[in-house]
Parts: sequence; C-alpha cells; structure tokens
Amino acid sequence: MKKIFMGLMTVLLVIGLVGCGNSKSKKPENVSDEVYNHGVAVVEVMDKYLDDKVDWEEVGIVIFGSEVVYVTAEERAIENGINVVWEAVIRFYDNKEKTIEFRNMLGDLLNLEARE
Repeated sequence: MKKIFMGLMTVLLVIGLVGCGNSKSKKPENVSDEVYNHGVAVVEVMDKYLDDKVDWEEVGIVIFGSEVVYVTAEERAIENGINVVWEAVIRFYDNKEKTIEFRNMLGDLLNLEARE
C-alpha cells in the first residue's frame, strides 16, 4: 500500500512540475539563436502589419534582409514557415484571418503565443 501511495505521489509531483513549465517562451531545440531571432523578428513585424503599423514592403525587408543559414530539420521548418507567411502577405492581403492563421503557424514553430 505504501508503494502505491508513493508511486501516486511521485506521478502527481511530476505532473505538477511539468505543468509549471511555460513552453511558449522557450527556444525550440536544434534551432540556432540566429534562426530563432530571425523567426521572432518576422512574427513581430507580422503583428505590426496586421495592426496596420507597417506595410508589406517592411515585412519583406525583415524577411529577406537577413542571410540566415538553415541547417537542421527544425530550422528548415521555420524557414518554410517564414516563406508561407510571405505568401500570406502577398496572396491574402485582404484576408486578415488567413494571414493570422499563417502567422500563428510560424509562431507555433517558435513556441510563441498565438494571435487572436
């Protein structure tokens, strides 16, 4: 009975510790600081674009103004996410919901909070 009780307490402790972690502010594994910072900059400029504070040209400058090298599979996924965000700016300039959807997909790859 003591073993069962101790096992249950251990499981509850682990669940409690895991629940305290905030995964939405942590850089993903296998992603360099350079790639992460570029991705975050793209998300930030997309938020400004969606709030009508910058135009599409400013988004393009942030996306294409950096010569980041994507090596790992996780970094390639972020690169693809950035390309999809750019496509959303070009194709869905009049559809904010669709643009937000693609912005949130990139944000998810970077462990950033979603935009409503």
